[in-house]
Amino acid sequence: MLHLTGNARIGDDGVRALAHACAQQGAGKVLIELRLGGNSIGDDGLSALVDAATTHGALATLKELHLNINRIGDVGVSTLADALTAGPAGVWEQLHTLNLQHNAIGQPGVEALSAALARGALPSLRHLQWPATHLADASLVASCQGRSIQLG
Repeated sequence: MLHLTGNARIGDDGVRALAHACAQQGAGKVLIELRLGGNSIGDDGLSALVDAATTHGALATLKELHLNINRIGDVGVSTLADALTAGPAGVWEQLHTLNLQHNAIGQPGVEALSAALARGALPSLRHLQWPATHLADASLVASCQGRSIQLG
């Protein structure tokens, strides 16, 4: 487990460095839980994590990813959704908890992730922590209910 919650100085640059280390040094090949809540991470930071996972197979053993209380928006979530559906097979296939609460995700991000989940992305996902403003979105609710994913 790597618990780096609550350090606003990490930001996108710090997550880029972490993603690079995981990809190049193999440090992320055994990581099960990554907590990066409250670190001022935006779309670029999430994109760096996604790139490390899709391009280098980093973070393949990740079961929990906590990115709550950051600045992630539609671009970051859409990048994640695209990578999960169009990227290499097996990206975060063991992930059972994804926490994106308290971010800047709007309707385009909701639609992108809903579509990815409907197509079978994140096959082990059981818990999706999502911004409260979108918990009643019909497409997200349907995607989660169809796969027994707890939405909260």
